[in-house]
Amino acid sequence: MLEESRAAYDTLRTEFYQIERKATALERIRKLREDLELSRESNAGWKAAQIELTNDINARNSQIGQLERNLAQESASAVRLENPAAPCRISSTAPKAHRPTRRRIGRRAREIGAA
Repeated sequence: MLEESRAAYDTLRTEFYQIERKATALERIRKLREDLELSRESNAGWKAAQIELTNDINARNSQIGQLERNLAQESASAVRLENPAAPCRISSTAPKAHRPTRRRIGRRAREIGAA
């Protein structure tokens, strides 16, 4: 009977330690799940901030592009005002009647060279 009691005690003790290890493992899993949830929430916040910053950067780049175009136009205007004898560039999209011909361009070049 004493041996049976000892065997039963050893069996119960072994089962108790196994259950205790499982409980510890489950507690770790619960903590890891909480950490994972917090990480996901934090990640969502960072993603929203990233999208907001990307939109802000795109808006700033657009403004920079517009400012560069305005600067180029103003610089061209300032050059024309400072040097009115300089030939004016006419785009190829201008109507044909307003495009300079080679003869007119050559004449204008001679006029500039003579001046």
